[in-house]
Order: sequence, then C-alpha cells, then structure tokens
Amino acid sequence: MRVYAIAMESAEPATNKRRRADADEKRPVKPPLDGAKLYVRGKQEFVLIRTTLTGEDFVTGCDGQMSWAVAPDGPVRTSSDLGRFNRDVPGHEFAMPLCHLNDALERLQAVADIALLPVEYGDADEKDSDPAVVPSTEMIPPRRLLVATKQRGQRGPRRVEITYFVNSGLIESVRFVDMPYGPERITVRLSLLQTPSLPDDFFTHQLHHDPHREIESE
Repeated sequence: MRVYAIAMESAEPATNKRRRADADEKRPVKPPLDGAKLYVRGKQEFVLIRTTLTGEDFVTGCDGQMSWAVAPDGPVRTSSDLGRFNRDVPGHEFAMPLCHLNDALERLQAVADIALLPVEYGDADEKDSDPAVVPSTEMIPPRRLLVATKQRGQRGPRRVEITYFVNSGLIESVRFVDMPYGPERITVRLSLLQTPSLPDDFFTHQLHHDPHREIESE
C-alpha cells in the first residue's frame, strides 16, 4: 500500500494538434489534480481522491475486480473493464504500477528512452518521506533518479522522472512532465506520504459513498 500526494507545478493549454477542441468543450470540467491523493496497491488497485471546485470529493478507483467512479451526485458508476475509470491517474497510458519499480521500468522501456542518474546519498539533516521503511540512523538510504523520455509517436507525458530508494526499490516521487489532462498539458509531482495499513475493502466503491446511492453498471 502506498499513498501519494499530487501537486501541480504548471499548466498550459494544449495545442489544437494535440486535442479535439470541439469534443473537449462538450466534456464536463475535470476535478483538479492539484492537492489530490492517490492510494495504490499492487498493479491494478487504486483510489484517486480529488476535490471539485465546489469542495466536494470526486473519487475513482479499482479493486482488482471492477473499476468505479463516485461523483458528488448522480449514480455510482461501475465497470468490469478495469481501465474504465483510470484515465485521470498519472501514468495510466503506460499502465505503470507505483508499487513495483521493476514493473514500472518494464512498462516504460517499451515506450520511452531510459536514463539513470548517479546514486545520491542523504545525511542526518534530511527528512525522509518514508519513516516506515527508513530506520532512525544517521544516514538516509541512497536514492536514484530514473528519467524516461517518451519516444516519438507514443501517448502520455513527454517525460517521467522517478526518484526511488536504491536498497528497497521503493518509489519516493514521480514527476510527470507535459502530461495531457483535459484541454491542458500539465506537469505534476507525486510525493510519497506514507505506507499505511488500511481496511481490506478500502479499494471497493462501497467504502466511499452512502450505502443508499444508486449503482449503475456499464
């Protein structure tokens, strides 16, 4: 289980070449990714919690058996297509699991050129984002930066930067550069918050809405 905080660093309108303007104008405005939280477990399970401009939660997820979307109003939507509601999860174009560095790297190698930067060592003054993994010692475990540059003709962000702990392979942060999001191209950073223990049913839609909500299966 991993929890990542999402922060948006920049945004600019997409060019007409990259989007179909008429189609985008007919779609509802996407909830902002800035300030969102992404919970991930394994290769397919996730919960993405965003806050709408009116302050309500918009939650999408997948429990490994079905994908689902819980909007502030209207029916809860479910689908047997596990990729149906992951379109707004950063990295979804690559099916890039954040819990498994080797699997993420394998996915990226098929669509991007990979570069590894030298190992970096921390010191006792650094504050680490993974207290559950990092022991209380004078030396912070070494980190490494992996940079994946998208190959021509592929979908998704122009570049992906992954910072991970060398010893454990734990992904500490991921930066998606020039990523499509609705009518914009944005740059966002996912930063590891913690590795908590949550209920087994956390990734099911039932835990994220009133039990009396209407369910609509696709």
